[in-house]
Amino acid sequence: MTRFDDIRLTLPPWCIPVLTLLDAIGEAWVVGGFVRDALIGRAADDVDIACSLPAAESMQALSSAGYTVIPTGIAHGTVTALAYGHPLEITTFRKDGRYLDGRHPESISTASTIQADLARRDFTVNALAWHPERGMVDPFGGLGDLECGILRAVGDASTRMQEDGLRVLRALRFASQLGFSLESDTEAAVHAHAALIDSLSGERILREMNKLLCGQSVGQILRSYPDVLSHVVPEIAACVGFPQTTKYHCYDVWEHTIHVVEATPPEPLVRWAALLHDSGKPATHFMRDGVSHFYGHPEESLRITRRVATRLRMPKTFSEQLCLLVLHHDDTIAPDERGISRFMRKGPWTPELFFTLCDLKAADALGHAPNYQGRAAEAIEMMGVLSEMLSRKEPFGRRDLAIDGNDLVSAGFEPGPDMGRVLRTLLDEVAEDELPNEREALLARAGELYEEHES
Repeated sequence: MTRFDDIRLTLPPWCIPVLTLLDAIGEAWVVGGFVRDALIGRAADDVDIACSLPAAESMQALSSAGYTVIPTGIAHGTVTALAYGHPLEITTFRKDGRYLDGRHPESISTASTIQADLARRDFTVNALAWHPERGMVDPFGGLGDLECGILRAVGDASTRMQEDGLRVLRALRFASQLGFSLESDTEAAVHAHAALIDSLSGERILREMNKLLCGQSVGQILRSYPDVLSHVVPEIAACVGFPQTTKYHCYDVWEHTIHVVEATPPEPLVRWAALLHDSGKPATHFMRDGVSHFYGHPEESLRITRRVATRLRMPKTFSEQLCLLVLHHDDTIAPDERGISRFMRKGPWTPELFFTLCDLKAADALGHAPNYQGRAAEAIEMMGVLSEMLSRKEPFGRRDLAIDGNDLVSAGFEPGPDMGRVLRTLLDEVAEDELPNEREALLARAGELYEEHES
């Protein structure tokens, strides 16, 4: 064990009274991601505390001091205190028993020291504990690995991965987020035990993948570990090395995908769209005169995306927006006001989602051969045009009209299926500058439309 007494971290002020309180009646340390991130200069606000006190005693002491305490994982020795509105997780020093199901230990017991508690953690850079007065505890060389940018499993890497299949995915997630390389034994264990991902729940996989895809080194992870990630999205396996014999492309399908992911903003929705936008190409490929063709690949990519969204239990709105982006990523849209307005009225596009589509289209273009990246400029141009339209409050959906269904009912029109048809027609005519977006003009035109339908 190595102790460092000269390292000073800045704790958020709201957690210091809790740490001081617990330390006065036991032994408390700041542990986990906060210590790691603070040491390397990453934003670190999520504080966890490891404590020698049993959970019941921690709850009693904190409740007596006026804190709201929630028994979030009391069976595992974990409680959550609300400190000035911030959740603060406090866990009793513990040791894990054997892992029999590749996910959970068969038993959890109390540990007597912080060193024993750190020994159960996944990676050395996460097996650090710090106290403002007692300094740093680093039993496994995590500080050195932080300095070298290395992710190393605590103890035997193969054993550590087999204990909990989520660690396989967490290894890639941390490497992507931190820009670290996996130590050789850890890397070998990740490849060897990738199939353990198959037993994880969709929700757990999705949480890790969202962070992985938004990491600073996502491209390197996608490039180095497609065999592992194919246990998350099996459909990507066919893309790896799949050639695109066309003047428009200089990369195979997977390498093109990686470039597109890297070129998009680090947000989960557009990163997932970038990952899946060409997933249907292998299934739709055919050759003609020595040239690759992928007719219908957006529709096939959509089918794959729906399967992925279902397997990973993506939230409904997120899934619907993701499917829209994948289906329409290759659409041709005139980069002018009329072209953008007509496109947006064909589907449930919000301005925010259209901006995301433009991000995807620009990144997709940048992943083409150098002479065929011009569509990136068009996508950026469309973003400018849409911004100008928004500044003038141009209508893009029925919600932007000066009237709605309630106004039509109040004006004496019968509710029913015709109402939707009338409102859609009003929107089209307003968007095409054939009708002013004014209440009286819209009501008058609505009356004409109802009369035309009745006749």
